Amino acid sequence: MMTAVSYPEDKNIVKPMYVMPHMEIGIINKNGKFVNRGEKGEIIVRGYSVMHGYWNDEEKTQQVLDKDRWYHTGWGTNNAKINKFA
Repeated sequence: MMTAVSYPEDKNIVKPMYVMPHMEIGIINKNGKFVNRGEKGEIIVRGYSVMHGYWNDEEKTQQVLDKDRWYHTGWGTNNAKINKFA
């Protein structure tokens, strides 16, 4: 995932995100189901560049990586929604 750096941080502008090749991105609700376009949710990602786990910390790894190798960014400021597809 990558965002454009040309947007000023002090503005309340929604930054576009681009999914890099060989990466997957999803947005899920609190029940772990993928959301429909326009609904907010948690960003999850997986792919070759996503970590395999925390060094010597299996408990923390299990908190952020699920059985399908999706990395969960967490709720809070990372809520997102998809308005359109490029």
